[in-house]
Amino acid sequence: MDSRTGMRDIGKPGGNLVQLYWDIILLTESKFLLPQYRQQQQSLKSFQKYVVDKMGVTLNRMVKPVKVPYSRTGNLNTPWRQLGIKYLMVYLPLHFKDVIWCKCDQFCFHVILPQNNASSALRRGISNDKEWLLSLLELGDKLGMQSIRIYIGRDDFNGVSTFLRNLNWIGGRLVPNENRAGLMAQYSSVDDLIFGDENYIILEFEC
Repeated sequence: MDSRTGMRDIGKPGGNLVQLYWDIILLTESKFLLPQYRQQQQSLKSFQKYVVDKMGVTLNRMVKPVKVPYSRTGNLNTPWRQLGIKYLMVYLPLHFKDVIWCKCDQFCFHVILPQNNASSALRRGISNDKEWLLSLLELGDKLGMQSIRIYIGRDDFNGVSTFLRNLNWIGGRLVPNENRAGLMAQYSSVDDLIFGDENYIILEFEC
């Protein structure tokens, strides 16, 4: 993989499917890169190397499964820190202008929503907030996932209010963000600290 230094560069397809898939992985994982590190050249280089190295370990484990010893540093409440075994771009043009970045682990479908920025006229005419929620749940079920976690930007008032209105209707629950104060004790790598979920409200639903 060639060396790149900016988030805009990361998003440019490299002319083949392997490079394109790497771009999708990097762009998806970059959604958890804390804002203060996104404009720092050194942090972006560290981010890319971290993801590539971690994916190498993940692929080796898939080819040659090994029993991983129990570690107290594991945080079951933050599965987004694990790389996915599958990455997807979902496009729902009636509801979002931008693509939705997604990844799957063995059991959970992780969906990072863009801001709900479809035009108000379009939304009033042929769109319903529940439709895209049901579409994502159906996709998670087809992928064989047990649950779906949806990450909504805290500054996206419309997206947050939509889900909070439908939590009981669809059987969802609010997932607490990770404990940043305990990260220094949990993670020995400085690279782990450039990631976080504090800018998202996380909701979980059964598929």
